[in-house]
Amino acid sequence: MRPRWEGDLSTGKILLTEKKYDIDGEKRFYFSELFLECHAPMSQKTRLEKYQMAKEVVEPRNEATVRKFRKQRLVTDTGIEITIPMAEYGDPDRVEFIANEDGTVSVLIKNIGHLSAR
Repeated sequence: MRPRWEGDLSTGKILLTEKKYDIDGEKRFYFSELFLECHAPMSQKTRLEKYQMAKEVVEPRNEATVRKFRKQRLVTDTGIEITIPMAEYGDPDRVEFIANEDGTVSVLIKNIGHLSAR
C-alpha cells in the first residue's frame, strides 16, 4: 500500500493514510515518522497495547441492573418527564434531539401510531 494523502493549503494540515513497516524490529510509519518527521495521535488500539489494557465485555450481575438500562429517562428543567426504550432512543426515525440557536434542546418524537395517557 502506497501512502495516500489529502492536504489543506490554507491551514497546512494533511491527512495521511499509510501502512506500518518493520524497521529495526519495530513497526513504524516510514513516510510520516522517518521522512516527514511528524507523529499522529495514538489510536485506541495502540493505547490499549501500550498501557497493557484489554477491552472486556462486562456482563451485569443482576436483573435490576439490566432493567435500569432498558429505558432512558429524561427530565427537563421544567419538570417534563419522558421515558424512552433504548431501542427507540438510538433510532433517528423515532426520536430526534434538535439543538436550537438559543442553546436549548428540543425533543421530537416521530412516527407515533397510537398515544395514550397513564
